[in-house]
Amino acid sequence: RGKPHARRATYEVELDPSAAAGVGPRLGRLSAAGPLVVQRDHGPKKPARPIDIQPYLDHVELEGRTLRLHLRIENQRSARPVEVLTELGLAAEAYQHRLLRGEVQWDMEITGPSVGTVPHERKPSGKKDHHEEDDAQGEA
Repeated sequence: RGKPHARRATYEVELDPSAAAGVGPRLGRLSAAGPLVVQRDHGPKKPARPIDIQPYLDHVELEGRTLRLHLRIENQRSARPVEVLTELGLAAEAYQHRLLRGEVQWDMEITGPSVGTVPHERKPSGKKDHHEEDDAQGEA
């Protein structure tokens, strides 16, 4: 047993019409093979450090005015959506409050018991558990 970790996340933001028109040509720059270095702030009284966010960009697409960011998460690190917006020439402060996180893919299945159900399992000895016996008596 381990702890689940996110592997991919998708974010969406609805752009203003004028911003959407300007973003299209910049999308190619994000998918270029070279590094995409941003200065990342690491807290108060700590200097910003350069981080290459290119390895974390899976896919960025513009559909109408909806910008979708598909980001990889590796070793619990990823590009910040605001960093991607800034690299696209968008004012982060104008769009960061509009960002919606959509799908998140995990490295393991996260499941739990369903409400109101009891699992029916056979014991290693082959005997039925008390729930199976109750079911069998109810059917008779």
